[in-house]
Amino acid sequence: GDELGLDIGAALGYSAAVIAHMAEAVVAVEEDHAMASEAPSLLVEHGADNVIMHEGPLAEGASEHAPFDVITIQGAVAQLPDALLAQLKEGGRIACLFMEGALGAVRIGYKIDGALTWRFAFNAGAPVLPGFERQSAFAL
Repeated sequence: GDELGLDIGAALGYSAAVIAHMAEAVVAVEEDHAMASEAPSLLVEHGADNVIMHEGPLAEGASEHAPFDVITIQGAVAQLPDALLAQLKEGGRIACLFMEGALGAVRIGYKIDGALTWRFAFNAGAPVLPGFERQSAFAL
């Protein structure tokens, strides 16, 4: 395809390599230094030369490469950071696993008029990623 993807929590790049076969290019974000530095050679080894590794906080995405047609998050989300919504192209889509207690629901969000419209895809479970926890409101 001719789409630009953003893969959050890419680890050693497996998910980015899979997405790279369906997209024109993928920006893979990983905050763990050891994994982010090992991933590029693994990606090249597996023929995924259209993946850019970006080391930094997962919740911040990679705004210098935005906007993205598709965003995937490799782990669970309790709350989606505004920074990622801002990096999604109008008409683009994002796949998220929302954990609601013990049960998680994968939903696909479509950005329409600057807001996300969600559709249920399937149930799953995974740990919530750092930076994607629900922000608790201040209360006395």
